[in-house]
Amino acid sequence: MAIVQKRTPGATRAPGSSRRDEPPARREDRRVTRSRVALKSALLDLLTERPYERISVLDITERANVGRSTFYAHFKSKEDLLLAGFDRWLLEMADAGPASADVDRTATPPAPEGALPPRGIAFSLPFLRHATSQKRFARSVFGRRGSLRLQQRIRDVLTSVVRRELDRLEGSADLADATRDARVHLVVGAFLGILAWWVDEGDALAPEEVDAVFQRVVAVE
Repeated sequence: MAIVQKRTPGATRAPGSSRRDEPPARREDRRVTRSRVALKSALLDLLTERPYERISVLDITERANVGRSTFYAHFKSKEDLLLAGFDRWLLEMADAGPASADVDRTATPPAPEGALPPRGIAFSLPFLRHATSQKRFARSVFGRRGSLRLQQRIRDVLTSVVRRELDRLEGSADLADATRDARVHLVVGAFLGILAWWVDEGDALAPEEVDAVFQRVVAVE
């Protein structure tokens, strides 16, 4: 006769037990993460096949094998999906200051002769390295044929980032508001202009070379 052991409530299951024993909140977190990752991967895959403006939310959800309701539970638009986490990352680059930038720059081969030492605007080199590792993304956003809506959103974020950087590097107590704003928009415009040229025509240059040009143009130390 078989002996059936009763499982004590709350007892630990053996390894390999069903995830249904996880707390509901943790199961929900896993589902949310899977859905967000699937949607982002689907959009990046589609960017290798067609221009950003020709990709619809329906295209993304079909590729990710999720419903439209799931998409809109996490994102307001495909712009929100594409740039998810990007705003925060840029702000972290600005807040990190020169010490973080120095560490990042030494992780790659030395910059070419004539490049600036590791100082100045901190976000630019990590940004450029990200762009070169995601070329389709970079062209879709920053190139001549990029989405104007995306470019404006990036410009808005960069304006906040550059304002933080200039406060860190130069301070603003002695600058009139108009002068400070002009300085911010000068740096943002210079970076976006160099970036647009680079992703369309100048990608033979390494990120370090492009950053050296940018740092010299804005002359922030």
